[in-house]
Amino acid sequence: MTSPPAGCEQVTKAVQILRGEYKKHDWDAAKIMMKDPNKFKESLEKYDKDNIPDKALDALKDILSLDYFNETAMMKKSSAAANMCKWVVAIVEYNRIYRNVKPLQDAAEEAAALAKLKGEEL
Repeated sequence: MTSPPAGCEQVTKAVQILRGEYKKHDWDAAKIMMKDPNKFKESLEKYDKDNIPDKALDALKDILSLDYFNETAMMKKSSAAANMCKWVVAIVEYNRIYRNVKPLQDAAEEAAALAKLKGEEL
């Protein structure tokens, strides 16, 4: 594809940002990123969703707030873009929840370990 449908470039830009690519987000860079579909898919499957840098999350705020940045709107343009858009939204939402829950999990584990040392059960 020589150029993507309108709006799809924002999807590839969002994926590039999550992958730590902050400089060049044009269509040529996106095509390079997706050149090997199996390798690209594997990189998304193995993405470290627990440790998204704040820099990436900040860079995504404007993109995620676009009214057309959702699976339904993208499906009208490209099923591939719709699936990547869905992935971006899901990964960012997962990370938002994880950041809130992780400290609670850690505190619960610490309390359980302390209780075990004292011979108590929680």
